[in-house]
Amino acid sequence: MIYCVYCIKHITDENIFYIGSTTNYNNRVKQHFSNFKHQQTKLHRMISEHGGLDNFTFDIIETYEGIEKHELRQHENKFIIDMKPCLNSRMAYMSDEQKKKYSAIRGLRFRGKKPDYHKNYYLKKKNDIKTIRYNKI
Repeated sequence: MIYCVYCIKHITDENIFYIGSTTNYNNRVKQHFSNFKHQQTKLHRMISEHGGLDNFTFDIIETYEGIEKHELRQHENKFIIDMKPCLNSRMAYMSDEQKKKYSAIRGLRFRGKKPDYHKNYYLKKKNDIKTIRYNKI
């Protein structure tokens, strides 16, 4: 199977672009056209804000044969790191070690925000909560 890494780039502003990878380029382009109508992602909102798909080009950067999908993601990730596209929101590939670090940071970010929030909320609303519980019975 032939895989590829591709680029969606604005025709006049070379700083507006996205890097992606796929196992079926033609289907992926069709998906982008379909998703554009719904403006689900940063990429599709940006396309809409910059005059629609007529102002963007779809180009294959590199093709690969005989590789696994995770290897394709690694190649895509190298292009993302090297080219620094403004429309990619996350990395295409993370090693197990990177996933652990990301998970730990993400967990701390959410848990560390308000460590006593639920406890304090309950203490403040304790009587209201009991009243609501008993009134329902």
